[in-house]
Amino acid sequence: MKQKIFDRLSQFAPFLLIGLMAIILVLGAKNDSATNDETAHIGAGWSYAKLGVYRLNDEHPPLMKLLSGTFLLPLKLNFPVLYLENQAIPSARTKAVWDQWKFGDSLMYESGNNLDALLLWARMPAILMTLGVAYLVYLWTKKLTDSRSASILALALAVFSPIMLAHGRLANTDAPLTFFLVLFFYLLWWFLEKPNFKRAIILGLSAGATLAVKFSAPLIAPIAFILIIIKLIIAPHPYPRLKTVGLLFISIVFGILALWLPYAISQRNEIANSEPYQLKQLLGKKTINAPLVKAIILPADMYWQGFGVVSSHSKDGHPSYLNGKTHITGHMEYFPITFLLKTPLPHLFLLLVSFFTLWLSFRRNSFSWLCILLPIIGYFIATLFNNIHIGIRHLMPIYPLTFIMASAGTFYSKMENTSGLAPRMNPS
Repeated sequence: MKQKIFDRLSQFAPFLLIGLMAIILVLGAKNDSATNDETAHIGAGWSYAKLGVYRLNDEHPPLMKLLSGTFLLPLKLNFPVLYLENQAIPSARTKAVWDQWKFGDSLMYESGNNLDALLLWARMPAILMTLGVAYLVYLWTKKLTDSRSASILALALAVFSPIMLAHGRLANTDAPLTFFLVLFFYLLWWFLEKPNFKRAIILGLSAGATLAVKFSAPLIAPIAFILIIIKLIIAPHPYPRLKTVGLLFISIVFGILALWLPYAISQRNEIANSEPYQLKQLLGKKTINAPLVKAIILPADMYWQGFGVVSSHSKDGHPSYLNGKTHITGHMEYFPITFLLKTPLPHLFLLLVSFFTLWLSFRRNSFSWLCILLPIIGYFIATLFNNIHIGIRHLMPIYPLTFIMASAGTFYSKMENTSGLAPRMNPS
């Protein structure tokens, strides 16, 4: 009887936990004032969705901002009063110079718009993606361990994680990158276990969406490449190696399409008009006129321009503070110390336990664990050599993977000791 009650409660636990997380995120989004970055992101996103001109905040790819702006369209916001003279929106970028901070401030605070409603709806895509991350954590853990208890523990770590709750409700790039990065590596594992045409397309679309969120996302490429090579080497006969490689080229094609589309939508008026466009990065900064050529070249030009801005910023550094010292180029120990100080102790304890116990499963299911462990290690190392150290939120994309590691490793140890059976790896 008690077991039946427990089983019934455990069936509803994921819904209750995700529902609780949704309430916390929405209430937080409703009551929090705007952060500094949100001013630029929200204004830029509204301009992409409403105006179809990509001239604000090009140091970040447009997908998240475009989604936030799209959620604002039903509000029928007033045009920023500071830019009323440009309401006709000259198509050529050279005809009007807009400042992302002034544009965002004017849209949010100076133009008679309902700020509370604006902030809540602009933040809604990030909230939905954070809830999606929580579900992915539950799903991936369930498939790794075939244990409902382990998957509920992983979900609970996500739902009550301070970093997920604090940054998962803001209209910036952190929650979307976290969602798409976790989704991409889950789908990569899923694809490589049973490669087929449908899975190749879905994998490619997720990769393109990840790249369309933030310029740190290309880190997924070398990590994915290593995982693919490992799988091709260790997979037993008759694993379809040549078929897998061919399908990966299809993934690349659909990834490019998924990356191109948000840029094309955000630049649609610049693409459609007949005015010449001065390229910033490609083809020797030539001027192009034909809409079809613009549709192909402009998104690529803006991607490389934004990537160059971020690369320069990373090289030059950003003011940061740690343990009473300030630096422009960051501190090598910044993220290790920040992770230890800002991660809840139960999470750290379970993670430590998992590192000591997962070797039992690693020998039998090494590739399944590598799909989680390698992204954590690769992304963490990359942050150490980045010169922009301005908050724990830059580690947010790997936190969900640590939730999976902590819970799956802990429950694997229990199952090994009690039954002698390894958890079933089931990516299908």
